[in-house]
Amino acid sequence: MKIKNLRSIFLILLLIFSCAKKPMVPATGEATFVETYSPAEVVISATGVGKNLGEAEKDARYQAVHFVLFGGTDPILQREEEKEKFNQIKDLVLNKDSVVKFISWEDDKYQRRIKLADGRLKITKLMRVNKRILSEYLVNKGVIKAVEEISEEIGTPFVMVIPQVGKEENPIKKMEESFLHRKAAQIIEAFLTARKYNVIVPDATVQINELVSALGKERGIKEDIAYLYALTIGSDIYITFTVDVTTGRYGTKKASVGVRIYETTTGRLLGTETGYSPEVATTSDQVVLESALNDCMDKVLQRMTNYWKDDIKYGLQYKVVVNFPKGISSERLEKMQFALLDMIKEGVNKSKENIVSERTIDLIIWAKRDKYPEARAIYSYLKERFSNAFPGWTISKMVLNRKLLVCEVKK
Repeated sequence: MKIKNLRSIFLILLLIFSCAKKPMVPATGEATFVETYSPAEVVISATGVGKNLGEAEKDARYQAVHFVLFGGTDPILQREEEKEKFNQIKDLVLNKDSVVKFISWEDDKYQRRIKLADGRLKITKLMRVNKRILSEYLVNKGVIKAVEEISEEIGTPFVMVIPQVGKEENPIKKMEESFLHRKAAQIIEAFLTARKYNVIVPDATVQINELVSALGKERGIKEDIAYLYALTIGSDIYITFTVDVTTGRYGTKKASVGVRIYETTTGRLLGTETGYSPEVATTSDQVVLESALNDCMDKVLQRMTNYWKDDIKYGLQYKVVVNFPKGISSERLEKMQFALLDMIKEGVNKSKENIVSERTIDLIIWAKRDKYPEARAIYSYLKERFSNAFPGWTISKMVLNRKLLVCEVKK
């Protein structure tokens, strides 16, 4: 029994010494998103490991840039084709000696600095990665497409920014009366223009009553006023936001913002983000508001870019609504509707039916840009085809803008 116990102790000691001789090497690849510093830069907390301080810092820079490319919820490289193209030039980007060109700032202090059991150093520090320079580099190398190139393929995207309000409130009036909401809209618009998106600014002259009347009984249409404004002025995308600034006990302020991005033609939610500012000693609401928006806008705009990339393969997107009059026999009405749907499908790349009721056809279509560069071209096509198919009948427009065609069948 005693010999057996001695053997057990010997085996345990042998295991301990063998582990001490071959310590586990900690994995690197540690990086986390901290905040968006500006429309061009993001702050990353990066951890690097190396045989000396210089090598550890090089590894930290590598991890920071690698994270911006592949990590988090909205990396620059998301599609397999982009990743495959990147693999061909990765040594030019993720080279530990040259990756520093994408780092615009590094903190002088370390968040953590320890010596590992194998003698290497492990450090963690804050640094800013310039996403704009990195993205432009990838565009020049043919890895990703620039916003301008995407716009050239599917049309220049127009974006509207408007506050999220209650059913009884007017968002335009809200911006006119509230400095905080007006300033938030301006900050978001600055992010958009910095990324080369076109911004449409709604004002009090926009009339939505005509559109409400033309769309008729579409469910919930009267309640979503932001959607109505976006359709009326012809934006491709619209962004709504909420803001809240609170004052602390010792003269500090803190802001939180909620940002949502929608596809105009469908009203589909493309992304939502919440941003927070740190609690700081200031008398300015604008300071904490900008900080909170910086915290979330980069992710929102990345999702917007991804949306445009996805839509390239289908073409330009339009919303088409056709209303039919009363007094038509059910047999003739059905024949007209089926014929009209066939005409649309023959002329476009893709279509999606939202509503096909007794008096209304509501659908989304994707059309070739060279054939239908604007909604007016689609209207002309449908008007001619329908009049030829049903002599004595015609299609007359009610509302027509960049993204929307609402028309009615008349005798």
